[in-house]
Amino acid sequence: MSYEPGATSTILGSLSVTVLQLVAAQLITARLIRGYKLGRADGLIVLWLVWDTMVHLMLETPFTVISLQGRIIDSDSIFAVVWKEYARADSRWGISDPTVVCLEILTCGICLPLCVFNIYGICKRSPWRWVE
Repeated sequence: MSYEPGATSTILGSLSVTVLQLVAAQLITARLIRGYKLGRADGLIVLWLVWDTMVHLMLETPFTVISLQGRIIDSDSIFAVVWKEYARADSRWGISDPTVVCLEILTCGICLPLCVFNIYGICKRSPWRWVE
């Protein structure tokens, strides 16, 4: 694979957004820990769930919306940049493969609400959060 101008800025941009998401997740979690007096283990679980929620909202949901309107490689959206780069390694993500889109719909439609629901359960110390 040869070097392409602009690839470094795309990679640095993606990493920067990821770091910003993690910092935002830590700030939100710190506020939840103080407000609900959560322990260390619960705090780490909430941190993971908050970050997971942010990833579903900021990366996977835009992919799903763009894919339902057309192909990622044809999109001019800022949200499509990461997926175009990813599609260079796996073309299914660029052409909006039905299997990939269906899995992302499930992820955004089920996992995202479950993350928020679990955060709520942990913060409220609800007994149903332990159900396996």
